[in-house]
Amino acid sequence: MPFILIIGLAVFAYLFYTGKISKNAIFPIILGLVALFLFSRGLFPQGAITTAIAGFLGRGFLRKMIASKFKQSSDSLSSPDPIPDDVIQARALLGVKADDDDATIKRKYRKLLEEHHPDRGGDEDYARAINLAKDTLIKYRLNN
Repeated sequence: MPFILIIGLAVFAYLFYTGKISKNAIFPIILGLVALFLFSRGLFPQGAITTAIAGFLGRGFLRKMIASKFKQSSDSLSSPDPIPDDVIQARALLGVKADDDDATIKRKYRKLLEEHHPDRGGDEDYARAINLAKDTLIKYRLNN
Protein backbone atom coordinates (compact mmCIF):
# COMPACT_ATOMS: atom_id res chain seq x y z
CA MET A 1 0.00 0.00 0.00
CA PRO A 2 2.84 2.53 0.57
CA PHE A 3 3.77 1.97 -3.08
CA ILE A 4 0.29 3.16 -4.12
CA LEU A 5 0.67 6.18 -1.86
CA ILE A 6 4.01 7.07 -3.48
CA ILE A 7 2.45 6.71 -6.94
CA GLY A 8 -0.45 8.93 -5.82
CA LEU A 9 1.94 11.61 -4.56
CA ALA A 10 3.95 11.46 -7.80
CA VAL A 11 0.81 11.80 -9.95
CA PHE A 12 -0.42 14.65 -7.74
CA ALA A 13 2.92 16.47 -8.02
CA TYR A 14 2.97 16.04 -11.80
CA LEU A 15 -0.60 17.26 -12.27
CA PHE A 16 -0.03 20.23 -9.98
CA TYR A 17 3.24 21.14 -11.72
CA THR A 18 1.64 21.03 -15.18
CA GLY A 19 -1.27 23.18 -14.00
CA LYS A 20 -3.97 20.55 -14.46
CA ILE A 21 -4.88 20.79 -10.77
CA SER A 22 -5.93 24.17 -9.43
CA LYS A 23 -4.65 25.52 -6.14
CA ASN A 24 -8.16 25.16 -4.70
CA ALA A 25 -8.01 21.39 -5.14
CA ILE A 26 -4.81 20.90 -3.13
CA PHE A 27 -6.47 20.58 0.29
CA PRO A 28 -8.94 17.80 -0.62
CA ILE A 29 -6.22 15.87 -2.43
CA ILE A 30 -3.83 16.10 0.52
CA LEU A 31 -6.60 14.99 2.88
CA GLY A 32 -7.41 12.08 0.60
CA LEU A 33 -3.78 10.99 0.48
CA VAL A 34 -3.49 11.26 4.27
CA ALA A 35 -6.68 9.21 4.63
CA LEU A 36 -5.27 6.62 2.22
CA PHE A 37 -2.07 6.44 4.25
CA LEU A 38 -3.93 6.09 7.55
CA PHE A 39 -6.24 3.49 6.06
CA SER A 40 -3.25 1.52 4.73
CA ARG A 41 -1.70 1.50 8.21
CA GLY A 42 -4.93 0.28 9.79
CA LEU A 43 -5.51 3.50 11.73
CA PHE A 44 -8.87 4.20 10.08
CA PRO A 45 -11.83 1.98 10.81
CA GLN A 46 -13.08 0.10 7.81
CA GLY A 47 -16.64 0.42 6.69
CA ALA A 48 -19.09 3.28 6.65
CA ILE A 49 -16.89 6.00 8.17
CA THR A 50 -14.06 5.44 5.69
CA THR A 51 -16.51 5.37 2.80
CA ALA A 52 -18.12 8.61 4.01
CA ILE A 53 -14.74 10.36 4.34
CA ALA A 54 -13.62 9.18 0.91
CA GLY A 55 -16.94 10.29 -0.63
CA PHE A 56 -16.75 13.70 1.04
CA LEU A 57 -13.17 14.29 -0.10
CA GLY A 58 -13.90 13.00 -3.60
CA ARG A 59 -16.98 15.21 -3.92
CA GLY A 60 -15.01 18.30 -2.86
CA PHE A 61 -12.22 17.46 -5.26
CA LEU A 62 -14.58 16.93 -8.19
CA ARG A 63 -16.47 20.14 -7.46
CA LYS A 64 -13.29 22.18 -7.45
CA MET A 65 -11.96 20.53 -10.60
CA ILE A 66 -15.23 21.03 -12.49
CA ALA A 67 -15.56 24.63 -11.29
CA SER A 68 -12.01 25.43 -12.35
CA LYS A 69 -12.59 23.89 -15.81
CA PHE A 70 -15.77 25.96 -16.29
CA LYS A 71 -13.95 29.09 -15.17
CA GLN A 72 -11.11 28.44 -17.63
CA SER A 73 -13.52 27.82 -20.51
CA SER A 74 -15.59 30.92 -19.73
CA ASP A 75 -12.41 33.00 -19.53
CA SER A 76 -11.33 31.81 -22.94
CA LEU A 77 -14.76 32.55 -24.39
CA SER A 78 -14.89 36.08 -23.02
CA SER A 79 -11.38 37.04 -24.06
CA PRO A 80 -11.35 39.64 -26.83
CA ASP A 81 -10.20 38.77 -30.32
CA PRO A 82 -6.61 39.69 -31.03
CA ILE A 83 -6.10 42.83 -33.10
CA PRO A 84 -4.97 41.98 -36.64
CA ASP A 85 -1.49 43.04 -37.68
CA ASP A 86 -2.75 45.20 -40.53
CA VAL A 87 -4.82 47.25 -38.06
CA ILE A 88 -1.80 47.74 -35.81
CA GLN A 89 0.32 48.82 -38.77
CA ALA A 90 -2.42 51.16 -40.03
CA ARG A 91 -2.66 52.81 -36.60
CA ALA A 92 1.10 53.27 -36.52
CA LEU A 93 1.15 54.74 -40.04
CA LEU A 94 -1.62 57.25 -39.37
CA GLY A 95 -0.52 57.92 -35.79
CA VAL A 96 -3.87 57.18 -34.17
CA LYS A 97 -4.69 55.43 -30.91
CA ALA A 98 -7.03 52.49 -30.41
CA ASP A 99 -9.76 54.65 -28.86
CA ASP A 100 -9.73 57.40 -31.51
CA ASP A 101 -13.00 57.94 -33.38
CA ASP A 102 -13.62 58.08 -37.13
CA ALA A 103 -13.30 61.87 -37.26
CA THR A 104 -9.81 61.73 -35.74
CA ILE A 105 -8.78 58.99 -38.16
CA LYS A 106 -10.03 60.99 -41.15
CA ARG A 107 -8.38 64.20 -39.90
CA LYS A 108 -4.98 62.53 -39.51
CA TYR A 109 -5.47 60.78 -42.86
CA ARG A 110 -6.11 64.10 -44.63
CA LYS A 111 -3.12 65.74 -42.98
CA LEU A 112 -0.77 62.92 -43.98
CA LEU A 113 -2.15 62.67 -47.51
CA GLU A 114 -1.85 66.42 -47.94
CA GLU A 115 1.86 66.19 -47.10
CA HIS A 116 2.60 63.08 -49.20
CA HIS A 117 0.22 63.38 -52.18
CA PRO A 118 1.88 62.49 -55.53
CA ASP A 119 0.60 65.70 -57.13
CA ARG A 120 2.60 67.68 -54.58
CA GLY A 121 5.81 65.75 -55.05
CA GLY A 122 5.09 62.91 -52.62
CA ASP A 123 5.62 59.22 -53.11
CA GLU A 124 2.78 57.40 -54.90
CA ASP A 125 3.31 54.14 -52.97
CA TYR A 126 3.30 55.94 -49.64
CA ALA A 127 0.03 57.70 -50.59
CA ARG A 128 -1.49 54.30 -51.45
CA ALA A 129 -0.37 52.98 -48.06
CA ILE A 130 -2.02 55.95 -46.32
CA ASN A 131 -5.29 55.33 -48.21
CA LEU A 132 -5.17 51.63 -47.39
CA ALA A 133 -4.47 52.38 -43.72
CA LYS A 134 -7.51 54.67 -43.49
CA ASP A 135 -9.76 52.14 -45.22
CA THR A 136 -8.48 49.34 -42.98
CA LEU A 137 -9.14 51.30 -39.78
CA ILE A 138 -12.61 52.46 -40.84
CA LYS A 139 -13.57 48.91 -41.87
CA TYR A 140 -12.17 47.49 -38.61
CA ARG A 141 -14.10 50.01 -36.51
CA LEU A 142 -17.35 49.20 -38.40
CA ASN A 143 -16.94 45.46 -37.81
CA ASN A 144 -16.00 45.75 -34.14
